[in-house]
Amino acid sequence: MQIDFFSRLKARYGLSEASSNLLLNIMETASYKKKDIIGGKEHNERYTIFVDRGLVRTYMVRGKKNHTIFFSFEGDLLGPFPGLIPAEIPELYCEALEDTIVYRAPRTVMEELFSSSLELSCWARKMLEGKIREYNFFFTDYFYEEKTTQYKKFLVDYPELIRRVPLKDIAGYLNVTPQSLSRIRAKGWRF
Repeated sequence: MQIDFFSRLKARYGLSEASSNLLLNIMETASYKKKDIIGGKEHNERYTIFVDRGLVRTYMVRGKKNHTIFFSFEGDLLGPFPGLIPAEIPELYCEALEDTIVYRAPRTVMEELFSSSLELSCWARKMLEGKIREYNFFFTDYFYEEKTTQYKKFLVDYPELIRRVPLKDIAGYLNVTPQSLSRIRAKGWRF
């Protein structure tokens, strides 16, 4: 299991064996069942968390509505980069959509590694840039689109989510009601 996760990190970010070993030495695993909330605000601010196996959605609640912000797959950083979400922003929750195994390391230890290793510092920057691109993509390409167009793009960009994510969570991501999403799908827009 460790080899698969770190092999993905090496392939995705070009990490050297030495840097991968540094990460391996400070990370621990944790397991979550489907529907478990991973961490919580205080926990997620103390740890940097990566998905090893499974699928996690990050969401916030405004009023009585649940808004899915993004999904994290195998090898992805879970949620926003620790410490970058201002306190006035609503709390973000991370829910396991499948049985999930994560790797986590204390944020302070990760920051020490970033200070002492140029390669790991660049790796952290690449991860952060990826999350920023993900947020920008969501708000420029999905959030304000006409909902049928939004769903068509979603099918092309994220075909694996249709098989792995409940439709109510996809509806939350696309900012439509589950009933509206069902009507769009009834018009023939299925994967």
